[in-house]
Amino acid sequence: MFKASHLIKKFLYFSLILALPIFFQSCSGGRVDPFDISTGATREEAFSTLLKNGSSSLRKSEKEDPSKAPKEIPVPKMSKLIVSPPPPVIGSDKIISFSVTDQIPLKDVLIEFGRVVQIDVDVDPKISGNIILSAKNRPLKEVIDRIATLGRLRYSYKNGVLHFEQDSVYAKNYFVDYLLGGSLWTDVEANIPAVLAAEMSEGSSGGDLTNPTTNTGAASFTSNKSAGIITVVGTDRQHKAVSKYLEDVQKYASAQVLIEAKVVEVTLTKDYSSGIDWSSAGGGFSATNGYAAGGALDIVLAGTEITASISALEKFGETKTISSPRISAINNQKATLNFTDKLVYFQVQQTQSNTSTTGGTTALVTSTITSTKLEESVGVILEIVPSINLKTNEIVMSIKPKLSVLSDYVVDPASPADLLDADKNRVVNQVPVIQTRELDTSAKIQSGNIIVIGGLMKDISSNTDSGIPFLNRIPVLGWLFKSMSRSSGITETVIFIKATIINSGTPVKKIDRDIQKAFDPSKREYF
Repeated sequence: MFKASHLIKKFLYFSLILALPIFFQSCSGGRVDPFDISTGATREEAFSTLLKNGSSSLRKSEKEDPSKAPKEIPVPKMSKLIVSPPPPVIGSDKIISFSVTDQIPLKDVLIEFGRVVQIDVDVDPKISGNIILSAKNRPLKEVIDRIATLGRLRYSYKNGVLHFEQDSVYAKNYFVDYLLGGSLWTDVEANIPAVLAAEMSEGSSGGDLTNPTTNTGAASFTSNKSAGIITVVGTDRQHKAVSKYLEDVQKYASAQVLIEAKVVEVTLTKDYSSGIDWSSAGGGFSATNGYAAGGALDIVLAGTEITASISALEKFGETKTISSPRISAINNQKATLNFTDKLVYFQVQQTQSNTSTTGGTTALVTSTITSTKLEESVGVILEIVPSINLKTNEIVMSIKPKLSVLSDYVVDPASPADLLDADKNRVVNQVPVIQTRELDTSAKIQSGNIIVIGGLMKDISSNTDSGIPFLNRIPVLGWLFKSMSRSSGITETVIFIKATIINSGTPVKKIDRDIQKAFDPSKREYF
């Protein structure tokens, strides 16, 4: 057993020794393919033979059956983005380090900067001065902006060339959409000079910036209100400042608030004749988030729908929604919601003219009666001025509700005593007595929350006479044919105001589209 295994090992060693010369010869000279030792062919010869055999067999199969011929695959079209990509934006994602002191002229700094970042640089010969800059591992675009700011330069990048020039004044038009009748034009014209002066270039004479039509070769501006154009003459730094200012004005001046209001009357039951108990109302009401203001209560409801809040008031009496308007108000502009009826009454006057004869006796008496129509508004007038903070999504609202009701009538003492109607009854001037409740309050809420104003209370009373016609007018006996009923109560008016910040791009809600389709007689689609 030992001898057999020993002989096998010797045979393997001997075979390995015989194969080594062939292996080293292939590796050193590249003539013999180690995987084709039997033929002694090189790699190139073996590969050529395979291609020849493969192509001949392929031609043979094509002749026998043309359908087996491989289909020619078209070369795919190259995307333009791959073949010729657009030139990169200056800097792209390149990070550089660059430092300079004020010992080197600014023109030399710009030339050296182009050499460091490997960009062709053109320098305006008018450029002068020095800068101090130290930038370490910063984006290329940021470093260029810093150099332009420190050196009061402006630059452009075109066809791979970075061009620096002195930041001299030039004119540029800014288009705005301010209303002619508003105060926004006056405010902007008053503020632009301060914006230009804050970015005044060194060595500039400045000019008379308080006069919007003055131009002394330095910074100035003019405004064409009819066309909505503001023309500014200034440096690049000044134009950037004016552009930023006008963008902020446009952003905040055009911000809008959607105001949804509901005016609800609650006829209180006897248990709540002193007013609604807001601490037990439920529906999101809480006495801790309200405060007294002129006899009324302001409550802020977060994340609550107005309908649910109105339902919570039914426990205090019968509720009746007087009005439910919606209106959009621009930032810092007053919106007025009027829910009033016109109470009409008349002022009657009688004048007499006498015609006398020669003897001094009255021959003719002429009586003239004039009636003048008068009106009084009865209901609720709500004035709201919203101030929007787009950063915090908050709204500060100045709210002035005015509630007026008819409480009684009084007889005008100047009513003609002999003025009778068709039934020979005396006609008197009845002047209405209007009871008014006014409040003035402010509140800050998050967009979408609700403000509740309560505490606007009034007494209501009514006297109703009924009876059999003609018989109820008989003196003394007429009391047998008529009856009188009197009722009184207390009504509290509650105003719900929901304010939501909107923008011009906000899509129209589905409910508004449905209302338009249902009630608009026109077949045109407005949205």
